[in-house]
Amino acid sequence: MRIYSLKRVQNIPTTLDKAWDFFSSPLNLARITPEELKFEILRKISDSSSITERSEGYDRGNRGGPTVLEPTKVMGEAPCQSRSDESLHFFDRVYAGQLIEYKLSPLPGFRVYWMTEITHVVPGRYFVDEQRRGPYRMWHHQHHFREIDGGVEMTDIVHYQLPLGVLGVLAHGLFVGRQVERIFAYRCEKIEEIFGMIA
Repeated sequence: MRIYSLKRVQNIPTTLDKAWDFFSSPLNLARITPEELKFEILRKISDSSSITERSEGYDRGNRGGPTVLEPTKVMGEAPCQSRSDESLHFFDRVYAGQLIEYKLSPLPGFRVYWMTEITHVVPGRYFVDEQRRGPYRMWHHQHHFREIDGGVEMTDIVHYQLPLGVLGVLAHGLFVGRQVERIFAYRCEKIEEIFGMIA
């Protein structure tokens, strides 16, 4: 089946650190998503492992060498104790293996569930999210950042595929393709409102 793609490049008048801080926080997703989609993060969740990656710039796709992992330690509690406390979920910044659950309304009155996994992260340079459950057959979204004169160049590269065969192709031509374009155009406008434009 056909795989569709979209690429957006935007220059932002801010520092690389500030750009990374904003876009690497899942909590800012709602701020740059069209209101009619009724985007809602369901809960703060992390991957189910009990280990924390200590190596800066960990990339799940890098299998070239050994990675040292250390157990997560919670002060005052016995090891291996299960907790449902959301404060223990690492959610302030993206990291490889992180799962994010949310709901949105692509059509009026129609709510869909979506789970994405952050699969690759190199701090200050890029991260990648991929759909694990949701409305697409495949969704792969790269977020790239690099310093330029006067600010930061941010590049979004998206590849996606719809389910349902021929019906999916028809749906893309009728509204899905335009909706994806509209979502990223809205993001561009909101980012300009938040950060301004490079003169």
